[in-house]
Amino acid sequence: MARELGPKGIHVAHVLIDEEIETPRLVAVYPDRDERTFLDQMPLPTPGDIR
Repeated sequence: MARELGPKGIHVAHVLIDEEIETPRLVAVYPDRDERTFLDQMPLPTPGDIR
């Protein structure tokens, strides 16, 4: 993707996040887990969010 989109001025990143995102299912599985150890859910950006 970077080779294809780079010449058009579009930067591509592949980011791996090795952590659990706080979802209702995981909270139910780990009820005693400190909520600060989960990543917060955040909405994915849409093309309109990118300037």
